[in-house]
Amino acid sequence: MQNINAAKQSEEVADNIVDNMRLQWIQHWDALSFLIIAAAKVLYSGKQIAPKMFNLKVLQPPVIASILPIVALAYFFKEKQRIKYFYIMNLIISIILIIDTMYYRGFKDIVSLGTLKSSFLMGGSVSNLLSFLKPKDFIYIIDLILLIPLVNIMKGVRRKQYSRKLRIFMVIAIFTFGVAIDGNFIYKTYKNQTVVSSVSNSKLYLSRNLGGLNFHALDFYEYISEKLK
Repeated sequence: MQNINAAKQSEEVADNIVDNMRLQWIQHWDALSFLIIAAAKVLYSGKQIAPKMFNLKVLQPPVIASILPIVALAYFFKEKQRIKYFYIMNLIISIILIIDTMYYRGFKDIVSLGTLKSSFLMGGSVSNLLSFLKPKDFIYIIDLILLIPLVNIMKGVRRKQYSRKLRIFMVIAIFTFGVAIDGNFIYKTYKNQTVVSSVSNSKLYLSRNLGGLNFHALDFYEYISEKLK
C-alpha cells in the first residue's frame, strides 16, 4: 500500500509540474516564443558569418542575455499591444540580420553605423547590397508568416491580466537581470580580446563572441558617444 500511495503522490507531483509549465507557457507564450525565435535567428546569423569559428556553447549565453532586455520592455504593454511589440521587434531584428548577412557575403565585414555613413557618402555600397541577397536569407522572416495562425489561436485563450505595478516590477527585474548578465559577457570579451590587426577584425571578433545584437548595441553606443564628444 505504501508503494502504491508513493506512486500516486509522485504521479500527482508530475502532473502538477506539467500543469504549471502549461499555464506558464500560456501566460508568457509571446515572450517565450520571441526569445526562442530571436535567439535562433541571431545564432543562425552568427553561423552564416563565421561558419568555421562558430561555437554554439560560447555564443548562445550572450545572445540570450542580449534579448532579455527587449523581452523585459514588452511587459510595459498589455496583452494585445505586447504581441504587436514582439512582432515589430522580430521584424526589426530580422532586417538587421539580413543586412548583416548580405554585407558580410559581399564585403567580408560587419556593417556598422560608421560603414553605413561612409557608404551613403561614397555611394555604391548600399545600392549594390541587394545583389548579395540569396533566397535562403528569407529564412529570417518566414516565421513572421508562420506565426500568424498561432497568434490568432492564442488570442482566443484567456490569460491572467497583470496589474500595472506587477508589470513594472517584471520589466525592472528582467531588464536588470539581462543587462547584468550581458554586461558580464561584454566585459569578459573585451578583457580577453587580443590585439587585432584592424577595425574589421575587431568587429568580427565582437560579433562572433557576443552575437549580432550585442555588436550593434555596442556600435550604436560608441557612435553616439563619439558624436557627443
